[in-house]
Amino acid sequence: MRLIGNRLGTPFVEEATFDAKGDVLTASANDTPVILAVGSNDQVMTADSAQSSGVKWAAAAAGGISNVVEDTSPQLGARLDTNNFGIDISQGTITDPSAGINHSATWNDVSDTFTAIKSNVTDTASDASSLLLDLQLGGSSKAQITKLGVYKSVGANTSAPSGAAFGNWYGSTAIFFGSTLVTMNASTWNMGGVIFQMDGGNSAELRSDANHTLGLRNDGSAQTFNIYSDLGNPASNYERLSTSMDTSGNATLTTEAGGTGSVGNLILLPGAGKHVEMDKTTEDVPFINFKATADGDATSAISTLTTSGSVTHHIQISINGTTAWIPVSTTDPS
Repeated sequence: MRLIGNRLGTPFVEEATFDAKGDVLTASANDTPVILAVGSNDQVMTADSAQSSGVKWAAAAAGGISNVVEDTSPQLGARLDTNNFGIDISQGTITDPSAGINHSATWNDVSDTFTAIKSNVTDTASDASSLLLDLQLGGSSKAQITKLGVYKSVGANTSAPSGAAFGNWYGSTAIFFGSTLVTMNASTWNMGGVIFQMDGGNSAELRSDANHTLGLRNDGSAQTFNIYSDLGNPASNYERLSTSMDTSGNATLTTEAGGTGSVGNLILLPGAGKHVEMDKTTEDVPFINFKATADGDATSAISTLTTSGSVTHHIQISINGTTAWIPVSTTDPS
């Protein structure tokens, strides 16, 4: 290779110095130029002190671009094509707050719909547990979005946040409102102290029948509502008040017990100066039936009856099929 030092005051290199397409002018020592022939497709120039020219062509390092010197005003100039490589960002150990990824933009066209962050995955084949997003802390997943778009809070919190939040509380889905929280899992909903326990089916449903009206119903099945004392295990020991409806429209209010529990009395106790009032719209139908069976006898009943026209009042007594009516005076005996 021959260099002409100066022609008309301008240094130059003769064209004959280069022998092939892609030749790169390097140096093997001080004032010792040398040509580096072009490498293969997709190779990059890499420093290598073992080479006579101090550089060589080699495959790009796995992971793409690395060890980029900080630039206070970097200019990429176009979209970044990583050529099937990923992008690894490592901040190392930091002692001051610094965002690993800091995206800033100004949206300034009311007619456009903008997108700040977009990930578009073509799912030709993947495992069902594949994730679109996996946020980790210390190598453990905390929040995920599955390929179906389902959000999963997988890091179980053991201390509630100070403000409103949504996340995982001891393995249950939770909505936080400061010190108050609502938790939900497959069997239990805890609404800030009001607990709904599910049996895995849909046998009982609370519904809004109308404004200010709450209904316990499940179409096709009669419903029962139980209120327990301090013995509240329905599988073994319990004491409870049971309110139920059957499919014929009959309502039952009764006390029940099981195991070590004891059946209690059913007490109607109005407040001071008040009374128990029962109203019936159909006449000539027993108003109250008291039924009991003792010593194997047939059921006996006593009921009040108001005749048509509400003129005469009677007490109707039915014992073993025999019925009698006792007239009742409507005059104040005093």
